[in-house]
Amino acid sequence: MKKSLIITFIFSTIIWSCKTANTVSTDKPEGLALMEKNCYSCHSPDASLENRLAPPMVAVKMHYKTSGVSKEDFVNSLTAYVKKPEEANSKMKGAINRFGTMPKILITQKKLEAIAAYLYENDPPKPDWFDEHHQQEQKSQMGMDKPKYGQLGKQYASETQQVLSQNLMKAMGSGGPVNAVEFCNTKAYPLTDSMALALDAKIKRVSDKARNPKNKANAAELEIIQKMKTEIAEGNQPKPAIIHEGNSVVGHYPIVTKGLCLSCHGTEVSGNLKAKINELYPNDEATGYSENELRGLWVVEMNKN
Repeated sequence: MKKSLIITFIFSTIIWSCKTANTVSTDKPEGLALMEKNCYSCHSPDASLENRLAPPMVAVKMHYKTSGVSKEDFVNSLTAYVKKPEEANSKMKGAINRFGTMPKILITQKKLEAIAAYLYENDPPKPDWFDEHHQQEQKSQMGMDKPKYGQLGKQYASETQQVLSQNLMKAMGSGGPVNAVEFCNTKAYPLTDSMALALDAKIKRVSDKARNPKNKANAAELEIIQKMKTEIAEGNQPKPAIIHEGNSVVGHYPIVTKGLCLSCHGTEVSGNLKAKINELYPNDEATGYSENELRGLWVVEMNKN
C-alpha cells in the first residue's frame, strides 16, 4: 500500500513538472504578449524611421481607431485585413504604397481578436521619431508643407527665367547680341516647354508689346499688365495676380527690364542688331524700354490636383 502511494506521488510530480515546463510565465496581458510575439518582427517600436518594415502599432491604432469607432468595429476591421491582407481591406493606403500589403500570418482568430482588443484599449510603445514624423505627415496631407500656389508659380517662373538667362548669356558671350537674338528665335520656346514638362505646369511669356506674335497677351492678361504698370508708376512693386479657374490656378508674374534686356529691347539698339531683329521678327514691337519697366508677364498654370 505504501509503495503504491509513493509511485502515485512520483507520477503526479512528473506530470506537474511537464505542465510547468510547457507554460510561459508572464505578467503581461495576453493581448500584449501575443502582439509582441506575432507583430513586432515587422511593427517593432524600436525600428528606426528609415529601416522599418511596416508602420509601428501606434500608427495602426491611429488609423483604425478613428472618432466614433466602437471596439467591435475596430476589432472586426483590423482582423479582416490581417486575415485577408488586400488593399481594399486596409485603412492605411499610405503604408501600403510604401511597404506593400502585409504577408499572411499563421494565427488563430481568437488570438488575433485578443491583440486587436488590447490595442483598442491600450496605447502601444511609441518610437522616438514618431511624433515629429506624424506631425509632418499631417502637414503634408493638408498641403501645409507645400508652397501656396502663388509662391509655387513664382518659383516655377523664376526657375524657367534662370534657365533662359543662363543660356542667353552663353549665346551672347559666344556671338554678341546678334547671336543672342538668334538663340531666342530658335531656343526660347523649346527651353520653356522643357521646363514646363519638368515642372508639370503650363508656362509661357506674354507681353502687350510682343516681339514674337505668339507672345501677344490676351484681353485678361492685358488687364493684368496695365494694373502692374500702374503699381510701378505709383512707386510700388507689382503684385502677382493669382486666378483660380476650375481645377487650375493661373499665376501671373511681372517681367521687369534690367540692364541686359536693354541691349535688345532698349531705346538704342545697334544697326546690325536692329537688322537681325527685323529679319527674324518683321512685326517686332518690343523695343523702346527703359530699365525697371514692365515688359510682360510669366504665366504659370498649375493643376490643383
